[in-house]
Amino acid sequence: MIAVQTITWTTYTPNTTSALGAPSLRQNT
Repeated sequence: MIAVQTITWTTYTPNTTSALGAPSLRQNT
């Protein structure tokens, strides 16, 4: 459940993901 939610919010805020360094799948795109 957390993994799915992480990817969901990551799609909205890819910049935040870079700062947090959580999933790099969106950052790679």
